Amino acid sequence: MSCYGFTHEHIARFVGHSITLNLTTHKTIQGYLYTIDPNTHTIVLYDAPENKMQVIMKHAVSELSIDEENRIDIDTLITPRVNQLCTKEWIKKRRVALIEFFKQNHIPMEEGANEKKKDTKNDNDHHENDHHLNESDGDDAAEPVIHVLGCARVESPYLATNVICDNPLIRKRVRDFILELPNI
Repeated sequence: MSCYGFTHEHIARFVGHSITLNLTTHKTIQGYLYTIDPNTHTIVLYDAPENKMQVIMKHAVSELSIDEENRIDIDTLITPRVNQLCTKEWIKKRRVALIEFFKQNHIPMEEGANEKKKDTKNDNDHHENDHHLNESDGDDAAEPVIHVLGCARVESPYLATNVICDNPLIRKRVRDFILELPNI
């Protein structure tokens, strides 16, 4: 199966490379390849000068070319910004805001100690970049866990990607609640 004339293995190898997209509107967009969705073929570019991401739908692209010489390490650009957010003060504010949000919305929850038990089923749900979020200060074992709906837990730094639950429906619902939380 190919995407824009490349195999999925080639595309994975070209993450971080400079690419040029010719659009059906006769415009040209340049940026660094962050990812291409394997199902929809939607392209996500990192625009270095603007320091932002761009999402380009498949139907808008007429041609894609890859500059194999020009490459950046995408992870080094994005990870420091995430780690700057996750200070101990920010995590505490986030936890308090999340608890208050659950209480305001009458969502059953309680705070408890962080019992770091290995949950291999849910470890597969985390993405590579989520790993950085869980190691923000190195001692999140001291951070309390929020138990929600009797079977889900939200670990530090209390983001949607930090929800752990064996039941996928409840896990999704708790993640959706967290995404509704206003930014701190």
